[in-house]
Amino acid sequence: MSKKKVVEKYNLDDAEDLWGSVLSEESSDNDDDLFGLGDFLGDDEVDDVLDDETFFDDESVDEQIFDDDSDSVSEQIAEEAAPETSEPVVSSAILEYIGGLKQEVAHVRLFEPLENSILVIDEETNDEQVVFFDQLICLRISCLPAEISDKRKESCIKEIIETVDGTIFNELVSLEQNLDNLLVCISSDDQTPYRFILFPNSIIKKRTQDRQLTDILLEKRFVSKMMLRKALQEYEQVKSMTLEKIIAKKARVPLAKIEEVLEQAQQNQMQGLQKEEVLLFSGLVTDGDILDAVDRLEYIEKLTLDQFLVEKRVVKEREVYISLAEKNKIPFVDLIGRKLSKKSLASIPQSMILKHEILPLVMKDDMLLVATHCIDMTHLSEEIVKAADCKDVKFILSPPTDIRKIIHLVYGKKK
Repeated sequence: MSKKKVVEKYNLDDAEDLWGSVLSEESSDNDDDLFGLGDFLGDDEVDDVLDDETFFDDESVDEQIFDDDSDSVSEQIAEEAAPETSEPVVSSAILEYIGGLKQEVAHVRLFEPLENSILVIDEETNDEQVVFFDQLICLRISCLPAEISDKRKESCIKEIIETVDGTIFNELVSLEQNLDNLLVCISSDDQTPYRFILFPNSIIKKRTQDRQLTDILLEKRFVSKMMLRKALQEYEQVKSMTLEKIIAKKARVPLAKIEEVLEQAQQNQMQGLQKEEVLLFSGLVTDGDILDAVDRLEYIEKLTLDQFLVEKRVVKEREVYISLAEKNKIPFVDLIGRKLSKKSLASIPQSMILKHEILPLVMKDDMLLVATHCIDMTHLSEEIVKAADCKDVKFILSPPTDIRKIIHLVYGKKK
């Protein structure tokens, strides 16, 4: 008799482990530089605000968040970037350079003469040319060294990859990455002789899993199929709302009557009048009805599915942001239960923190780690680097409620 397979619900407590524990559990050497909720509220207030949870733990940051973009500890780089082989593997390849130039060659050797280069060998003259990875957008190659060639489509996830020059690729990305400087992908074209596509990590601007957020929510068992189906139907109904429907509902006027008045106005060629003005002149609705309807329509137009699911309590906000982080290849961190460094907080102006709802967590090796609830904050990178006087900034994702709560607690007391 076969045993029934039991699928356990995704464990929210393990969310950070997906990214290798973004902030370590070691305490800071300078405790005076750290503060938590207790520094702002009484003990009773702390319990009320965060449901018995504390603020931050510390400012220490795991090496992975600065040095690696992998999804989990299992994807940590375990081998050298240039594995030694007794006999160099010679492959055919297409080199796609920055700027659009493409070069098809019969013989190339990876990681020669350096770890960050390839050796191009002329088939007729045997002349050699060294090409560095940072000269390329990508490298399409027929085979890889044995140590890194065990890649199968079954162990890949389709991703949308955007490079720094704006080029968009849709490729199968191997879940097991064992190269420091290259992202290994497998071509979805079974007929191509160039089975592997290698992207220099330095050239990648953005990676996004090519699947719906709802698929990730279902996979993690954050929501049932039945609940999600019902929520999607309701979301479509909300998004289909027009100004006429909203006004009719708000003013408790039959929609048919609203549509009749608007049709008559069109037939009478009432030039230059907006729908709102026509309805107001008709006496069917009031100024308040129209203003409320316009505000409601603007809200609906901006409403995203993830916001809708959270507002309707179909899923928790934290569950949505764990899923968004996975889809968009961004580390997720739970800020609740940690301490914040005063020094790190002062690394960028308060006005920037309040305006963009971001939290600078720690500076390490001239790189600033910043928590945000926005998926794409690259437009702000240069401004933050200048303000913090650092070389680079790395963003991690956290629920907006947590970030806003912390900002209010830190700066609200100073008003």
